[in-house]
Amino acid sequence: METKETAMNIIELAMILKKLIRTVQANINNRSFSESQYRTLAKLEKMGRSPLKRLSDSMAVSTSSLCIMMNKLHEENLVRRETDSEDRRNTLYELTEEGRKLLTSEREIMIKELTRLISSLEEDKKRSLVYNLKELKEILGDLEKNYND
Repeated sequence: METKETAMNIIELAMILKKLIRTVQANINNRSFSESQYRTLAKLEKMGRSPLKRLSDSMAVSTSSLCIMMNKLHEENLVRRETDSEDRRNTLYELTEEGRKLLTSEREIMIKELTRLISSLEEDKKRSLVYNLKELKEILGDLEKNYND
């Protein structure tokens, strides 16, 4: 397979996955927050306490749009913010306990819904999905690592 075709397939896969996640989220009742808010909270959980610039860089979004979202999440007591003691120009953000609980709850609901969808597949397709996702996750992780090096 040609490298250019592989690149196109990666883009198409990303779009399919995003659509699947959006469809699942749309079918879940009582959504607590938007997809971008979920993504931001999940990234903050993974990174731990972080300055806005580092968080926006890792998410490939502008600091201004992320700042607006972080203000909203702060007002909802999902994130805590404080001035960086080493550089007072920076504001550090981290999840609150409430934010952590809400993220965990939302993740469990999504897993439950995706599990329901996956269980509707035939057994051979389930096995193929499990195997290929493991391989794809590893390969794409390597690509990301190479890109960031």
